[in-house]
Amino acid sequence: MTQTRRRGRSGFTLMEVIVAITILSLLSAGFFSVAFSARNLTWRSRMRLRGVEIARHRIEELRRFVRADTWDTGSLRVMGWTAWTAAPEDSQFQTRYIVQAIGGGYQCRNVTVQVRWNESGM
Repeated sequence: MTQTRRRGRSGFTLMEVIVAITILSLLSAGFFSVAFSARNLTWRSRMRLRGVEIARHRIEELRRFVRADTWDTGSLRVMGWTAWTAAPEDSQFQTRYIVQAIGGGYQCRNVTVQVRWNESGM
């Protein structure tokens, strides 16, 4: 019995399958890399927005102490930064502030609030 080769066989060779799998693997790795980067960027953007929100809230809390008619140096730390404290709104964040008099008198004050958080918490 002799076997004859059939001409025009359908199907793929092993080499074609390996090349196709390699191309699909590279494309899917690229897609997942982009998807992970987008997720990471979205998380970081949300954290920054939350940090800005907490800073604004802290400034609004401090506003009542630095108004000209209620200037209370006993309730505020006027010289130097306060210690880092956990934000009451979200314990992932820490805040500190400084209040500085502007000019010769105490009529104007500059309030600076800093917010920090741990970026590895994702």
